[in-house]
Amino acid sequence: MSDEGIRLVTRLLLLVAIILLTAAVRTLVGPGRQRGRVMAAGTLGGLVVGVLGSASLSTWFGTDVSTFSALAGIILGWTIAWPFARRFPRHAN
Repeated sequence: MSDEGIRLVTRLLLLVAIILLTAAVRTLVGPGRQRGRVMAAGTLGGLVVGVLGSASLSTWFGTDVSTFSALAGIILGWTIAWPFARRFPRHAN
């Protein structure tokens, strides 16, 4: 397999990992609508920060690291959003 093929497969595996990870966190958050909204805002905000930061990181590493920085941004967004989401009840509403 060529270097480009390995990069493509790696990106696809990371994309699947991001999808599964976000689904698992959503399940752990619970059925509360407000909690889901706060965590979704954390997910999107972290994704934006990760993708925006990927330009400078890519030049520093010399390769495209947008997928890794997006994943790191999502986790950072969850870390910031979780204390706010805990304030809402866990039950469905």
